[in-house]
Amino acid sequence: MPPAGRGRGMPRAGSTRMGSTPRGSMEKERSNAVAAARQISRSSGSRGPSRENSVEGRRNVPPSTRPDSSRRPSDVPGKVPVAVKQLSREEWETKMKGIVEEFLNNRDVKEMMECIKELDAQSNKNLITECSINHVLEKSDSARKAVGNMLAELIKHELLPLDLHLKGVAAVLEFAEDLAIDIPNVWNYLGQLIAPMFTVASIPLSKLEPVCTPLLDIGKSATLAAEILKEASHNSNSSDVGKRWSDSGLTWSTFLPSGEDLDEFIKSNKLEYTLGDTSATSSSSPVSQDLFSTIGPLLQSSEKKSNRQIFDKINASIPEALREEQSFIKSLTTCVAKSCIENGKFVEGIFKNRSAVLTKYLDNRVEREESALIALEELMDELEHPAGLLSDFCYAFSDDDLVSDESFFSWEKNSKSGIALISTSAFFNWLRGD
Repeated sequence: MPPAGRGRGMPRAGSTRMGSTPRGSMEKERSNAVAAARQISRSSGSRGPSRENSVEGRRNVPPSTRPDSSRRPSDVPGKVPVAVKQLSREEWETKMKGIVEEFLNNRDVKEMMECIKELDAQSNKNLITECSINHVLEKSDSARKAVGNMLAELIKHELLPLDLHLKGVAAVLEFAEDLAIDIPNVWNYLGQLIAPMFTVASIPLSKLEPVCTPLLDIGKSATLAAEILKEASHNSNSSDVGKRWSDSGLTWSTFLPSGEDLDEFIKSNKLEYTLGDTSATSSSSPVSQDLFSTIGPLLQSSEKKSNRQIFDKINASIPEALREEQSFIKSLTTCVAKSCIENGKFVEGIFKNRSAVLTKYLDNRVEREESALIALEELMDELEHPAGLLSDFCYAFSDDDLVSDESFFSWEKNSKSGIALISTSAFFNWLRGD
C-alpha cells in the first residue's frame, strides 16, 4: 500500500499535474526563467558563453575548420612538448655504472647499445665517456680494454658523437696529473681506454693531437700519445699504425716538451715505425707467402698427409733463420687452423692430428704462443667471426697444452677487438676458474 497521504493519483509536493496548466503558459514560464538566469550570469561578471550559444556556435563552424580531435596535445599549435628530465651528474654516474658492469659481465654489445639508446634524449652525452672511463680506470686490463671497445662501438654506430666523446676524454685528462700520483700506470691505462677509437671505430689518427696536446703543460702529451699508439699497434699491427701516422701528417715535435731528445724517446718507446721503419713488421712477409704455397696444399689435401711429410716440406723450403721469426709462427698457425675448419665449424678430429705440427714449432715459448693466438684472431677477422669458432680453438689450444695460461692472459690483455673479447669471455671465465 502507498504511504499515508500519498494516493496513487496524487501529485508530489511542489509538482503540477500534467494538464492542469496550459502548455503555452509553461513555455512562457520557462523562457522567463532562462532569461532571468542569463541576466544573473551577466550581472555577476561571468564571461563564459552559455551552453546554448556554445553548442550553436559549434554547429555553425564549417567541418574543415573544426579542430581534429584525433590530434595529440603535442601536435596542436601552441602546445609545448613536455621536456625530458635531464639526468643529474649523480644519476649519470649510477646509470653508466650499471651499464658498464652489465657489459663487463655478459659482453653483449647489442644489449649495451639498446641501453644507451634509452639515453638518446639526454643532452650531456659526454658523461657516457667520462663516467665509463672513471669507473674502470683502476680495474683490470681486460675491463679497461672492454670498455674502450664499448665506447668505440658506440662511436662507430653513431650512438656517441665523436665531439662529445672527446669532451668526455678531456674531462678525465683534466685531472690526469693528480691521477698519476695515485695510479703510477695511469698513462698505460688511459692508452688502453682511448686507443680503440682509432682501431675499432677507425677515427683518423689526426685526432690524437686534440686528445693529447692539452697535456703539454705537464709534459705528458707525448707519453699518452705513445701509450695510445702502442695499444693501437697491439690491436692491429705497427705497420698499419705507422702508415696511418705518416698519412695523418703528425710529427713528434707536436707532442714532445721543448728540449726532449726525440731519438731517445722513440727508442725507449719502440716507436720506430712512426718514422717510416716498418720493414720488420711488413704484412707482406715472404715467409707467409712461401709457407702458404708450401704446406697449404698438404694440409688441405683430401689425402691425409703425415705430419712428417709436412715437417720435411717446411725444412726443405723455409730457411732455419726464417723459422725463428714470428711471421713464420703466425703463418703456420693460420695454415693449420684453416685446415681444421669445415663450413665455418671447428673439426676437432683434424685438429688432434695436426696439433703436433704446432707443438714442434711453438716449443713452449711464450712469444711464439702469443703470436699463434694473434694469428687465430686475425683469421677470425678474415672469416668474419663465425659463432663459437675462436672459443673452440682456445679450448683446443689449452687442452693440448699448445698455449700456456700465461700466454692466454697476455693475449687477452692485448686483444685486437671487442668481438674477440666477447666471443672468448666464457673461455677466460673457465680458465680463471670463475
